[in-house]
Amino acid sequence: MDRGEQALIELSLPLFPLPLRSGEVGRILPLDLVQVLAAEGTWHGLCTASRIEVRAEDAALVVEQIITLERHYTDAD
Repeated sequence: MDRGEQALIELSLPLFPLPLRSGEVGRILPLDLVQVLAAEGTWHGLCTASRIEVRAEDAALVVEQIITLERHYTDAD
C-alpha cells in the first residue's frame, strides 16, 4: 500500500517542568500528534519515539527531549 512520500525527522526540544508557561513545550510521548512551526512552513508529524537527555552546562542541568516524528510530504495514492 502506497502511503506517499514520508520521512522520519528527529528534533531536540527543551523539556520544561510543570506548570508550563505560554510557549513552553511539555513532555511529548509516542503517538502524540505534533505541530511543527518551521521556516519552510507549518507541518504535523506523529511522534514515533522519544527520549530524555540531561547534561551539565555552566553549573546548571539542561534537560532536553529528543523526539522522532513521522512526516508525510504527500498524500497516499
